[in-house]
Amino acid sequence: MAHPASREEERALANETVLRPDAVGGDTLPFLRIKVVYLGGNTKKTERLKGQVIEVRDPDHPDDPDRGLKEQSPIGYTMYDFSTVDDRGRKITTRLHHEDGRPFRVVSHLEHLRFFFRKRGADKERMYELRGQKKDLVKFQDWLKTRAQRKQDPDSGAGALQKMGFEGRE
Repeated sequence: MAHPASREEERALANETVLRPDAVGGDTLPFLRIKVVYLGGNTKKTERLKGQVIEVRDPDHPDDPDRGLKEQSPIGYTMYDFSTVDDRGRKITTRLHHEDGRPFRVVSHLEHLRFFFRKRGADKERMYELRGQKKDLVKFQDWLKTRAQRKQDPDSGAGALQKMGFEGRE
């Protein structure tokens, strides 16, 4: 369950930047904490994605989340719940973004961030928006660019697919 924001967290929220889809820019595999904000209207929205972030706390400092080991794993699944109402129809306010009241989850797994960054609805509109500290968003942009340069991204082979008769997507 979420805790009330501290003064430090409130200041950090004020310094957040929104990541735009056309902004992709290095060469690093960081551990990030980026908010994924759901833009749709489904009050019971969830996403189940393969992979998880495994966190092993430092036994000498078990209450300090910044100490210890964090690693991305392709094993298992992570459930992201963007519900805005509970089973009784009551509003869940602990997961709503303070500025616009939209539901959000903090995501660290790079492939999950990529999924949310690229996801579009049936109307071709973005379903999610990534928000966070500028340094984290820049690191994510750099990771996306590096990934595309290494030809691991399916979108980076669009020219080859078009030559084979497949239509490109927007």
